[in-house]
Amino acid sequence: MSERRVLAMLHSGELKGEKVGGRWVVSPHSLRQPKPAGRPMSPRNAWALILKTDSWLDAQAAWKLNDRMSHLRDRSDPALVLASWLRSRGERLEMSAPDPAKVLDDIRVVPSGVSDRRSQMAVSDLVEGYVHQDEAEAIKADHWLVPSRGKPNAILHVSPFLPPNPVPIALVIADLVDNGSERDVRQARELAREYL
Repeated sequence: MSERRVLAMLHSGELKGEKVGGRWVVSPHSLRQPKPAGRPMSPRNAWALILKTDSWLDAQAAWKLNDRMSHLRDRSDPALVLASWLRSRGERLEMSAPDPAKVLDDIRVVPSGVSDRRSQMAVSDLVEGYVHQDEAEAIKADHWLVPSRGKPNAILHVSPFLPPNPVPIALVIADLVDNGSERDVRQARELAREYL
């Protein structure tokens, strides 16, 4: 990509960055994510996969879901495929919090992604978790969360279901892939090899 195109993307807001010492520094969080490795499932099917239940699906949808899962391990990059399938699991909010650790202490927030112990990610400047869509506004107000203008220190996944604590490993894998850093994606791939 040319320097001119990058500057145009910075000025349009398509990329986030700031000028430091006369040079533009681009936030890695604004870079394009890896191309999805599969078509997203409907929210209903995505949550059926996450919660490992097909009780609310009709027989054909349940069979398709189980068939997809049985072949997931055979895919060339299961972590990316899983993240693509689960794109519709909820809204991802990148927020700034005055005290991110207190967000995770809230019983209405279920840790996931980098904040889940199974991710084995030592991240001191970012918390991540799931909140039920009916509680999202109250949580944002209670913790003074505002949309991040740069690097977020709190990521909330607002969803129609509040997953159990600990969250199903599929969510940890998908969240790490969605974070987009090379380190996060590498760890998601490792978790996919270990758990799927």
